Amino acid sequence: MLRIAIFTAFWLLIGVVTAVDTHAQSTAGRLSLHLEGILFQPKASGSVFDLTASELGVEAKEYRHIRPSAEIGLRLHRRVSLITGWSSGSQEVRSTAPQGIASQLTNLEFRNVIWGGMGVHVASWGSSGQWRTEAVGGVGRQSYQFGQTGTFPDASRPGSTLDGAFLTQGKGYLQFAGLRLERALSPRLGISIGGRYQWSKAEVSGDYQGFPPISLSGFGVSTGLRLTP
Repeated sequence: MLRIAIFTAFWLLIGVVTAVDTHAQSTAGRLSLHLEGILFQPKASGSVFDLTASELGVEAKEYRHIRPSAEIGLRLHRRVSLITGWSSGSQEVRSTAPQGIASQLTNLEFRNVIWGGMGVHVASWGSSGQWRTEAVGGVGRQSYQFGQTGTFPDASRPGSTLDGAFLTQGKGYLQFAGLRLERALSPRLGISIGGRYQWSKAEVSGDYQGFPPISLSGFGVSTGLRLTP
């Protein structure tokens, strides 16, 4: 329900700013490039993550990782841009089972996260308008891989362990919404900081067949450069 409300408000915002702006074509067709680093915190909820937390002691915060990101924007209107981007990242977590008799390596990887959407300039401030706020939203697709290797407690023989390797991978769609704050350093260069939340899930496969879809949702904080040719 919250997701529907956010996206409804976002598209209404696009309609309002394009309707009231009388300088629509002043910068149409202009390109920009954002190169950013994203600190991404997966939500890590659902059966796969819950089992890993209860049996292996891996908490959601341990999947946090930094990923590179590149996003291209094409100005359609003085306040509206078409955006498309890419990022990829992963995190490995070493853990010891609560009983202290086994150790594992858990790996969560987000591969080729690709998205497209819209950016809407909602406000400017500062002595010459060098600060600006942009709302962004859209859809995308990503691949993932979740795996565990090591020694695990043997449920059939208390106090014993067994070696194992477990893997699931697949693809899923995503939706995202967020805000980005930019400061112009020159007509062609700026710095940015932002945050966005993505909603995503995907089917599981391999050793995790039978589990419900895995959640790939999460929140990212980004910072980087904006280049305008």
